[in-house]
Amino acid sequence: MATPETIAEGIGMEFRDCYRHYVPGIDEATLDACEIAHRRIFATTRLTHPPVLYPHVMETLQTLRDRGVTMAIASSRSSEELRQLLSDLHIAPFFSVVIGGEQVTHVKPDPEAVLRIFDTLSPSSFHFSPSSSLVVGDMEVDIRMGINAHTSTCAVTYGYGHLSDSQRQTADYCIDRFDQLLSL
Repeated sequence: MATPETIAEGIGMEFRDCYRHYVPGIDEATLDACEIAHRRIFATTRLTHPPVLYPHVMETLQTLRDRGVTMAIASSRSSEELRQLLSDLHIAPFFSVVIGGEQVTHVKPDPEAVLRIFDTLSPSSFHFSPSSSLVVGDMEVDIRMGINAHTSTCAVTYGYGHLSDSQRQTADYCIDRFDQLLSL
């Protein structure tokens, strides 16, 4: 029987790696069938139980955009699911780059997704660098990804992940509400 702890182990993993973790020895054909079923369930669930933003997210994203902050997302979700989720939440326009789990070879905490974001943004009029960037996350792998990419990091105390006190202390910043980003 799955416990909250064992379920939490899979949060943040790329879809197929998650199944490999919970079902050792699973074959590719079964993985394919699981992925199809997962996508069908995700599509249905997002319609019957629409996602809701955490408090202060919309206003904070608007303020950051108004301040000229470039924002991007690196997620273990598939790009398709991530784009649907951002659209459902009406926040897609805030993000210049969206990197899904299938777009990287190495998943979090590897810095590949963050470095890919920098590569995507750098051809623009500025150079994006780790020293001027902040990775915000609710999971240990998010914070470690930021550290591995040499960015500043900010742990949030809500969301899917449950960071321990020591994991929160590893981050440069820790916030309890999303609008606290505005004072960093």
